[in-house]
Amino acid sequence: MEVVLMFLQCDIKSGILSYRRRFPTDLVRHIPSKSPDGRGRTELKVSLRVSDMNSPGAMDSYQAIEREYEDIVRAARKLATGTYDRLDEPMIAFLAEKYRVQELKDDEDRRWDPKAKARGEMVTTAAEGAGYSFSNANPSARWSQGVRLAIEAALDVYRSFRANGDLEGLVDAWSEHAFSLASDAGYIIAVDDPFLAKLCKALNDAAIAAHEAQLLRFEGGAFPTPPAPEPTKMARGSALKQIGIMDLYERYAAQPDRHPKTMAQWRPYIRRLAEFIGDDNVLAIEHDDIVAWRNHLRDEATYRGKRLSAKTINGSYLGAASALFAWAKGDGLIPRNPMLEVTKVKLPAKAVTRSKAFTTEEAHMILRASLEPSVSPEGVHLRNAKRWCTWLMAYSGARVNEITQLRKEDIFVKDGVNVMRITPDAGTVKSKALRVVPLHSHLIEQDFLEFVASRPEGPLFYDPAKRRSDHAINRQSNRLGSKLAAWVRSLGIDGVKPNHAWRHLFISQASRHQIDPRVTRAITGHSLSDAHSEYDHVNEHADVLSRELEKMPRFLELTTV
Repeated sequence: MEVVLMFLQCDIKSGILSYRRRFPTDLVRHIPSKSPDGRGRTELKVSLRVSDMNSPGAMDSYQAIEREYEDIVRAARKLATGTYDRLDEPMIAFLAEKYRVQELKDDEDRRWDPKAKARGEMVTTAAEGAGYSFSNANPSARWSQGVRLAIEAALDVYRSFRANGDLEGLVDAWSEHAFSLASDAGYIIAVDDPFLAKLCKALNDAAIAAHEAQLLRFEGGAFPTPPAPEPTKMARGSALKQIGIMDLYERYAAQPDRHPKTMAQWRPYIRRLAEFIGDDNVLAIEHDDIVAWRNHLRDEATYRGKRLSAKTINGSYLGAASALFAWAKGDGLIPRNPMLEVTKVKLPAKAVTRSKAFTTEEAHMILRASLEPSVSPEGVHLRNAKRWCTWLMAYSGARVNEITQLRKEDIFVKDGVNVMRITPDAGTVKSKALRVVPLHSHLIEQDFLEFVASRPEGPLFYDPAKRRSDHAINRQSNRLGSKLAAWVRSLGIDGVKPNHAWRHLFISQASRHQIDPRVTRAITGHSLSDAHSEYDHVNEHADVLSRELEKMPRFLELTTV
């Protein structure tokens, strides 16, 4: 699969690629720059020093710059909100090593950069003008003489701080650099942090070690630049303010565009993640933790004694976690999204032994059973649902909860046609859009309208006064749908989803009997697939929908109940 890399810019003359990305406008004033006040940097632009991303090391450089951008933005958000990170031993060690490595890398780059050498030679000339004398035995090394002088002078100062235990002078010399270095790494340190002096001391020691190595290089010694350090899990987790995984989820679920039922369904998945990780700090979760959880779901986890399917793992467990962490990263609540690059589960496909739709025989069995007097002590609402919901699904392909939540006011006449209105005002509609569905004449002949007229105002198939829970999953219409499914299974029908199979059957029958596909989509609520559909409002004309729907033959060929 081709990977699309964002924010790349190619220099017209040289062909060299650069990473160039603007910072969020509201954070610009919180991002360090070279402006007089030190703030106001608008973008990050870094040369990758290659003309082809297939070049060795190009992707590593790109990813390192991506992380740098994320760190800068994270630090800016903390400055904007007044949130500070607490220094501790692991973070101090990380920042000191980061500084030492960067000093050695800059020194190594300088030795092979003609422009840097020219600047070094200018320093040498300026030093000679100030009275310093250098040996000219090696003209090619003239650039290094002024640089060596500056390094030796800095070393004298840094060693003096250490030798004299001059903590006040050390903090005065290093604190601003400490704040800047931490900010570049994504941390914001308070000026009164009790460990600030310890960080300044560590940076002073790192500078001594780096400058001593630079002088060794001037003598021809081999001192390779070590790899850049990575923040340890302990440093990240302890330095940032802890956020509980479930606390984070509740903040996510409380956002105004969240669907209550979906949030209720996802909550147990996130709880399972928290239990597996064993650490209630979301900032401590790493990519490898998510991979381990995914593998646990794939290889060990069960539900009602059965192993989880790839669809359940990918769409439910990983889907919930992915949405949560993407939101948290976008809102600056976590520094990185641990779900990135976590691949989906792939399991051997199950053998398909039957259609997802009811067979004609199964449909007739269910519909005949709906007409039989009930011998169980079930309530009137379940009897009514068995009697009418199955027929309404058979002649509309509607989802079960779209039918069980119908209200008396949703049955009316439009364009001279008896219709039912499927609307989010009544409850859950997957598309979140209202649609009007004609009632097949067979339903009218079975006296469905008389049934509607006999019902009180409000829901047709349940009594809202008997509601026992406001939980989204336990809504009365949802529970009624589950009871209908259990009833269908009790008839001996297996291998299909006992409510959704009506939807598959309806769409298959619509195609078989040459119902206009636009009408089928309008009735079932499936979106149309081309730009022309934006101008075709066939769904608004109930008479047109009814005319096409009547092409569907009658189940059981009943004319009376």
